[in-house]
Amino acid sequence: MIREQKVMLDFDLAELYEVQIAFTQLGVAMISGILKSDKEINVNIAIMTTFVFMRKYAYSHKNLSEKLEELEDKYYKQFKDVYKATYVLLKKEKQETTFKERKRIGYK
Repeated sequence: MIREQKVMLDFDLAELYEVQIAFTQLGVAMISGILKSDKEINVNIAIMTTFVFMRKYAYSHKNLSEKLEELEDKYYKQFKDVYKATYVLLKKEKQETTFKERKRIGYK
């Protein structure tokens, strides 16, 4: 459960297929061409059905999709600001270190 939503992670899929981790939605679709056992085929059908359901749900709830995009934009901008601030602070720290380590000239 992530944010009160049931999710399936790559290691969950790998466990179902009894293989090493390496899955994306496209990967799941592509793997269907090489599946041989009934278990593999049934797992693949269930996963692809879930992807189709999620897409239909997202399209039928357009306002939900728009709200998610707004949240992504909002938080992307906030994180972008945090990254900028961190960069500035690290740059400032490097400049101060460089200033302290420079060769001194003039009267001592």
